[in-house]
Amino acid sequence: MGYPNNIVFCRSDADGADWYEFQKARSLSDESVKLLLRSDSAGRMIVQVATVEGSRLFPASSLLLELYDAMDFSDPNAPDPEVAFGGKMFDAAANALVDAPVVVSVPESASKLGLRRVFVEQGRWDQVKAMIAANPDTQEEWDLAIEIKRTDPLAERLIAAMKLEPADVDAILVRAKQLTD
Repeated sequence: MGYPNNIVFCRSDADGADWYEFQKARSLSDESVKLLLRSDSAGRMIVQVATVEGSRLFPASSLLLELYDAMDFSDPNAPDPEVAFGGKMFDAAANALVDAPVVVSVPESASKLGLRRVFVEQGRWDQVKAMIAANPDTQEEWDLAIEIKRTDPLAERLIAAMKLEPADVDAILVRAKQLTD
């Protein structure tokens, strides 16, 4: 084609048309919001860019959606499209943009202070303290530890004694982090 080696093209999967040639032939509407959606690590289509200006888009590895009647363009107080649509998830079954679910990362350990705060919050700190004190080895491990890992023998003994399910342990670890951040 005679283009330099470092040029990047964006072509349509459907017909191979070059994105910028497509833009010249058929401009996107000035009265629409353009959304670029990309698949996240969970396979969900998340809005990466929301704009009115279509000529600035580079939709490589993205899905382009053009929304009509999404905003009142005559309203000077209309929200920025990025504020209104950025980070939303496209739900194909509902054919709608929805808030993307918040993905909570479960830590593998917690500080003793965070754990104490969780158990106080749950009204179980006295029970946990008694379990720790009942076994000299457990008490010594607790006293010497800076943080408690989920897989530590100390944690495993407490989890078994309290009959905690994995989801309960996840919630405790997440909350302990929240209470100490």
